[in-house]
Amino acid sequence: MDAIRREDIRADIEVAAGRAPADLALRNGRFLDVFTGELLDGDMAVRDGRIIAIGPAGTYHGKVDKDLSGKIVVPGLIDA
Repeated sequence: MDAIRREDIRADIEVAAGRAPADLALRNGRFLDVFTGELLDGDMAVRDGRIIAIGPAGTYHGKVDKDLSGKIVVPGLIDA
């Protein structure tokens, strides 16, 4: 496995804070919290193929924005 670089961590933090664009922003979706079973409404930021953050609607923007219009996103649990 590749070592985590400081530059990557910094870039992830900037995206998670909403200060930098994600590669992909999934907006206005419902996201399953697998720990609580809740559906969370909001946006998801994806960078380098990884989920970086989930936050309230309008939190994240991306190089590519996809409006989910309330569709539900459930993890595939590949890396669980």
